[in-house]
Amino acid sequence: HGAFGQWTAVAMIAVNACAVGALAYAVSLRGPPAPPTASFPRALAASGLAAAMVLETWVATVMRPVIDKGNERFLLRRSFGLTAMLTQWTIYTQCVVTVSCAIGEVALLTSTPLNALLAVSYSLALVASTLGVMLTLLYLKFCHFEPGWRKMADEHKALGFPSYRNAALGHCISLPVAIIAIFVKDSAFLRRCMLSLPMLLLAVVAYAALYFYWIHAMWLRVRIWPYPFLHLPMFNTFMRRHLFLLGTSASSASMATLLYGLASLMQ
Repeated sequence: HGAFGQWTAVAMIAVNACAVGALAYAVSLRGPPAPPTASFPRALAASGLAAAMVLETWVATVMRPVIDKGNERFLLRRSFGLTAMLTQWTIYTQCVVTVSCAIGEVALLTSTPLNALLAVSYSLALVASTLGVMLTLLYLKFCHFEPGWRKMADEHKALGFPSYRNAALGHCISLPVAIIAIFVKDSAFLRRCMLSLPMLLLAVVAYAALYFYWIHAMWLRVRIWPYPFLHLPMFNTFMRRHLFLLGTSASSASMATLLYGLASLMQ
């Protein structure tokens, strides 16, 4: 199941990359906006953020504990690979957008700029940043300090696997990258390209809803939840889980609004 999980990771990254590529192609047909002035410091900063996201992606994909065949999550992973995990959904999206931005910034320094790709990466920047911040916060709330998750992590740690270190590297890089990514961009170009606030909120809420209904489709197939906290009594009905979706969507929308305001005020 390990190889299958990694192949699903490749597929998820490819889907995100193809989506960004398709958007860039559409923008190129319409005519991308005039790019910002090339900047070596900005390209260097974007490349550093991309390297950080590649590291987080590697840890979250490859440096994972081996799941015993007697564990119910083995069946979930064997059936659906890493598509079951919100961590991978979020990290792969944030990584592709961040790397795309770095490629676009570096390309400005060459004779073959990729203006459409840069414009798309700037347009998706606040979506990726919102997802990145929420990933870290949700990990801290529902995994790192959650007894069921810590019990599982302690079991892996007793077998010699660095559970807490790898979990931190696989979840907590996203938040600083998400915030720094806003500050190192060309502020005028960001304001020109970023989604309107209603479109940003729609994108963030739709992303959360898509994952929510995907894990329910998985549950119908194998009767297993991907995260221990979903087994708690407070989440034991479809309606209660919808209230959880409503709460997380509201939190994500609030974070997106905050980041939108931050980007709008940048000079």
